[in-house]
Amino acid sequence: CLLVDCSGSMSGRKFDMACAGAGAFAEALKPLNIAYSIYGFTNTVEEEHPILWLFSEFGEKTPQQELITRFDKVSGGLWQNSDGDAIAYATSKLMGRKEHRKVLVVLSDGSPAGRDHAGNIDWYTKSTIETAEQMGVDVYGIGIMDGNVTRFYKQNVVVNDLNALSPTILSIIDRAIVTGK
Repeated sequence: CLLVDCSGSMSGRKFDMACAGAGAFAEALKPLNIAYSIYGFTNTVEEEHPILWLFSEFGEKTPQQELITRFDKVSGGLWQNSDGDAIAYATSKLMGRKEHRKVLVVLSDGSPAGRDHAGNIDWYTKSTIETAEQMGVDVYGIGIMDGNVTRFYKQNVVVNDLNALSPTILSIIDRAIVTGK
């Protein structure tokens, strides 16, 4: 499962990189016949309720152009990001799957933001990652031009250039499938 940070700070080049990364993720898994899902996450502006956008559901063979179209539709609605809510949702979806290996990759450009009324969002994000890992999900954080993923994800990498993103995603997929790490 791929989660894409769709917060306001992702606007512009970072969001373009994330879209390209999602395309690389989908294209890498299609020929392997591995079911995947891609979601985007943000919050509503005023109430800070989580929003999850479905870009591609498990088993759906979404053509790359359609994936780009779906990302384009949400590009005007980038607000804050409650990573923990998205991670909890993705973990729930993964645990409902029959596959033995469960992998969650998060593309993000910074720290969780929003939902101030709900408590310490950094702690909540770390807690949901730890819970996912305890449930057997391999969780990877890819920082898009930002190093904050190192604060939240045990398995992390920071990517500052579009040309490095696809190889990074492919490397993570390879490690997850071949070695299980």
